[in-house]
Amino acid sequence: MKKRKLDEVNEELNGLRHTVLYIYIIMCTVCMTPNKSSAQTRTGYFIDSYALSHEINPALQPDSGYMSLPLLGSTNIGVQSTMALSDILFENADGSLTTFMSKGTISKAKLMEKVGNGAKTNADFKLTLLSMGKRITPDKYLTASMSIKSKAQIWLPKGLFDCMKEVENRNYNIGDVRGRATAYVELAAGMSMRKNEHLTIGAKTKLLVGLMNADVKVNGLCLNTSGDTEWTASGKAEANVAGLNYTTEEKTYSKQPGTYQQVDGVKWDGLKPSGIGLAIDLGATYKLNNRWTFSAAITDLGLIAWTGNHKAQNAEDSFTFGGFHDVEVEKDEDNSLKNQWDAISDDLKDLAHLEESGNNSHTQMLGATFTAAAEYDLKDKVGMTLGTILTHRLDGKFSWTEVRINGTYIPKHLPLSGALSPAISTFGMSLGMIATVSPSKNTTIFIGSDYLFFKVNPQMIPTSLNGNVSLGMTISL
Repeated sequence: MKKRKLDEVNEELNGLRHTVLYIYIIMCTVCMTPNKSSAQTRTGYFIDSYALSHEINPALQPDSGYMSLPLLGSTNIGVQSTMALSDILFENADGSLTTFMSKGTISKAKLMEKVGNGAKTNADFKLTLLSMGKRITPDKYLTASMSIKSKAQIWLPKGLFDCMKEVENRNYNIGDVRGRATAYVELAAGMSMRKNEHLTIGAKTKLLVGLMNADVKVNGLCLNTSGDTEWTASGKAEANVAGLNYTTEEKTYSKQPGTYQQVDGVKWDGLKPSGIGLAIDLGATYKLNNRWTFSAAITDLGLIAWTGNHKAQNAEDSFTFGGFHDVEVEKDEDNSLKNQWDAISDDLKDLAHLEESGNNSHTQMLGATFTAAAEYDLKDKVGMTLGTILTHRLDGKFSWTEVRINGTYIPKHLPLSGALSPAISTFGMSLGMIATVSPSKNTTIFIGSDYLFFKVNPQMIPTSLNGNVSLGMTISL
């Protein structure tokens, strides 16, 4: 067989590279729209009228009891990423957008510097169906809530960007690829108790009812493009889904006789419980004196067991792969994302090479969040407090760390308060803002963000992939 030239290899892979990138951008952009940002907004942590701060630290006690109206109590949406869209999308002279894979956009060395060890994106969504708190004694405060939570996460290794930027006739050690999405209902009950004039402790228990889970990982992915018309792919791939079912098609083994049912997609299995889990939140605050208060908490320490799990694995650990063919990359009406995807979808399924391997249980940790904070109270002098919050998410490849400085302003004679909070984190620098308004004695409305959008491109797409918003209303009891 005649060996393919490098230009032919690049031409065949160009459509794949753009399609993979577009899917990544679309997932990130869509996820920005309807987040819990791992908890309620941390910018409001030190505001007394922000009744939902106990979701960050269960030891925190609002001044009075409260209740949130169904569906209106709190909605949190957002996304965080180590890559910015301005690192991925570039503007042509005619105003249209192109990707980093086009010549003249970004050098390979600069791209690798931006990627670092790999690109991670975390997107979250939370809808509070019901939340309430009640003081039962001067020292004890009870909370209860029901929420729907979901998250989507993707990890793309540095080797994948290396391959996408420039394709050469060589062996690509791409590394580990990971993607997962989860949705569940959370039922929570907590108590905060003042032990003395200095120390307050709190705990919360959560019952988790799993609705949907998809967890796909490929370990040690390698792609050798230096062969003849067929390439060699290797790596250990595994997929676990619950609340979903695989769709399959019959394929022939490449290195042994016989056929197998190759996974070529998933379909919705209906809205029903697919897993069960438990989690706890633990927290404490210590009031050193009238100025200084310190606090710490760990939340979402728990797991979900997906009892309705369907597993799929590699049909073969190493196999030949025919490459990608007949993909048009010219700018014309037939070069839509849908048409590009249709042209290479069968080849992508061959590369995934997954075979359904039966039903079993699959256990997944939630990803715990540790928070430590210090507050200096100046309300009696200038009507404000100054504080700092350290947050660390423990979640494997999706772990992140953030340090945030909060300046909270609480006017004495106005029914409002607000805070600004610059931060630096794994995802870069950001600025948070929150405002709470009490239009009546018993009603408080809040809107805030830990990651504000400041700049968009001509296509109205944010140049950053970090953004979130939290809004809702509570009624004092």
